[in-house]
This record gives sequence, C-alpha cells and structure tokens, in this order.
Amino acid sequence: MSDSRIQSITLEPGNATRYDLDISYVGTDLFVILYRDRQRRGGVCMKFAASTATTVTYRPTEVARTMGCHFTEAAIILAHLRREYDIYAELETTFDQETGVWTGPTLH
Repeated sequence: MSDSRIQSITLEPGNATRYDLDISYVGTDLFVILYRDRQRRGGVCMKFAASTATTVTYRPTEVARTMGCHFTEAAIILAHLRREYDIYAELETTFDQETGVWTGPTLH
C-alpha cells in the first residue's frame, strides 16, 4: 500500500470567493477535491500528475471542464498546485495568482 497524505485547505484569493479543497498526495499523483459547499459534503475530484512523474501541462480550460467549475476557479486551483506541488500549469501572464483576477488592458 502506498503512503498517502490528505491536506484540507481553503483558498480565499481576495476577490470575495472561497474554495474549499482536499488534496491527497498518493505516490506521485495528486487527487484534488473541490467542494461545492462549506460543509464539505459534496464535490468533484480530479487527478493531477506531479511534475516529477510526468510532464503533463494543465490549463484552466481543461481543468474547468473536468471539474465542472468556472475557468477562474480552475486557474486559482492551478496556481496553488503549481506553487505548492510543482505541477506544470499554463497560466497567462496577466493572471494575478494572489487575487484570482486577470489584469491588463480592458476594452470599454
């Protein structure tokens, strides 16, 4: 049996949102559960390969589709996983990882 660890975290990027996650590290894989409510009763799970195991690149559009969440939620999750678990995540340079919003020129 492989060694596994579960970390329960809450991401609050500063844009009046909150994301409750459980991250389970099993061998070289990460299993991330995004909960739909603060009681952590139901959510969706996605498996991520750590960068030491493979060179899979994750993008917000793919993660959003798989986890059934918004594009921005997926980008915030990917920013956290890239910073803490060293996965390969492709995020635009205009994405502010601390606030969870895109910056730069806007059209009026």
